[in-house]
Amino acid sequence: MLACGQSVDRPNKEQTELYLRLMLEEVGETLVAANPSRAAEIRTAINLLADLATLSSQTNRVELFDGLLDVIVTATGAGISAALPLAEGWKEVFRSNMAKVDPETGAVRRRDDGKVLKPEGWTPPNLAAILEQAYEHA
Repeated sequence: MLACGQSVDRPNKEQTELYLRLMLEEVGETLVAANPSRAAEIRTAINLLADLATLSSQTNRVELFDGLLDVIVTATGAGISAALPLAEGWKEVFRSNMAKVDPETGAVRRRDDGKVLKPEGWTPPNLAAILEQAYEHA
């Protein structure tokens, strides 16, 4: 998070809202992967929900905390139920994400619009290879 210029030492409303929207985006991508024929409906629903991904003066921090932890638990449960090698996949996604960090500056590079730039030689996570290896040994 520090490499992306994000705070880690205090509550940050804008940053939290960003992550809530990113979570919705990932849920949308997951649902489309599970049910591609309903992609348009899923994207519409996620876009409607994204407008609600905000914090207010009435935000219940205990319930927010509980909900975020439950998201981790339910995502893990879905992965286990689908017989996915979560630990190996996590390592590969983390490797790919951290490869975007410049080793000299300790930060990511961004375009003017804030999008993180992928450095030369960067590779996306190779999750297909992890699945192939896991199912070879099943």
